[in-house]
Amino acid sequence: MIDVKNMIPIERDFSTNIALENVLDVIQELQLRPRIDFLNEQAQVTNLKLLDLDGNIVSEGSGKGEHHKIGALAESIEHYFLDKEQNSDLLKCSSHDFI
Repeated sequence: MIDVKNMIPIERDFSTNIALENVLDVIQELQLRPRIDFLNEQAQVTNLKLLDLDGNIVSEGSGKGEHHKIGALAESIEHYFLDKEQNSDLLKCSSHDFI
């Protein structure tokens, strides 16, 4: 079980490639898919939503700066878990020791 309040941002403690791999692994494990709603490479901004298998929006995230896409993905995962926390003190997730 994961204590959401003590989660470490998985996009900041690893190289860019590993961080991207980690966030995509979590999204896949949760059986979600990202949908980019806004992307501006020049301004380095991404806004996206996470969708469940039925296409329902379950979370949103935004990222800015050099790694804005990874930031948006990671923030959407964080929001997903924080929204779930409102219904449960602890969350179940398989063995991802990087969260």
